Amino acid sequence: MKKEIILGYVGPLIAIIGIAISAIINRSWWSLTNNAISDMGAVGVPYNYVLNISFMISSVVTMSSIGICIKEENKKIIKLALGLFALSILNLFLIGTFPEGTEFHGFVSKMFFYVGTISLLTAGLGMAYFRIKEGYIIITIILIEILLGEMALHYFRGIAIAEIIAAIGIIASYYIYLQHKMKNH
Repeated sequence: MKKEIILGYVGPLIAIIGIAISAIINRSWWSLTNNAISDMGAVGVPYNYVLNISFMISSVVTMSSIGICIKEENKKIIKLALGLFALSILNLFLIGTFPEGTEFHGFVSKMFFYVGTISLLTAGLGMAYFRIKEGYIIITIILIEILLGEMALHYFRGIAIAEIIAAIGIIASYYIYLQHKMKNH
């Protein structure tokens, strides 16, 4: 397997493991239905560094994968989408740098989810334009992510479930892009 594929799979797993460990550490007060994921990394929360550092490490590893993918991608629209995705992942790093309770946290959190979703939808549309079947799968995943995420925002008091739905859509879509790369190299 190529280096960017391995990095691309490992990067998001680091964030997932960080979230899981943080949820276990904070289980006495943190709730999936009443909180945001970032609450576990908020200023003043004991062991907040577990979540924040995992986001930062995850973003560096994932960014390495994206950088290689951009360099090797020959379709301009997909290269643009990957550039946008890199911007999203930069915002994941900034979520760890500016945890909840700091001035920029809300902005960088929203940018991570919005730009990540838009970038992978763009990648899916670009792939579909070139008749790459994985593009249609990515488009479907992102549209389902948006629909279910919006429903979760209206149904639950907290936003963690909507964040998890968005993260699953973003990660699954990137993994599908990586599968396409692996299959075609």
